[in-house]
Amino acid sequence: MYKGTIIFQTPMFYSAGVSSVSLPLERLTGLFLGALATDVHVHDTYFVVAHFHYVMVRGHGNGPTWGASPSGGRNDRTMYNEGLGILSAVIIFIGFNLTFLPNLFWAIWGCRAATTSIPEFQELHVASTLAQRCWASATFLPLCYLI
Repeated sequence: MYKGTIIFQTPMFYSAGVSSVSLPLERLTGLFLGALATDVHVHDTYFVVAHFHYVMVRGHGNGPTWGASPSGGRNDRTMYNEGLGILSAVIIFIGFNLTFLPNLFWAIWGCRAATTSIPEFQELHVASTLAQRCWASATFLPLCYLI
């Protein structure tokens, strides 16, 4: 983006969503898991779950969606709907982060991955589940404007 023309279209929203939050969180959580002093404390917690999903799902699981949306258009040489593309990128970004960001807080508060039925965390579990449903529905939104 340095010395370039920044155009806020669908590809820019997808790439900004990846590079603004996911990459720093992937690297920071990986540092904590790589250091023995902190890995002892976060082992078997939701911290590992959040790190795994930020690395694998954000980078690899959403790749087909990101690759199909900025491709430029459909087979009949018509462009995709820019508004739906931006909406999809924003909902995927917000839904994904609201799904897995609470996992980091659960780990800080001492919730182990095997103990999911703690009443204090019920509101965050419900919020995380609702965010996952929004994220999943927005993942299929490009099928509507690319087909």
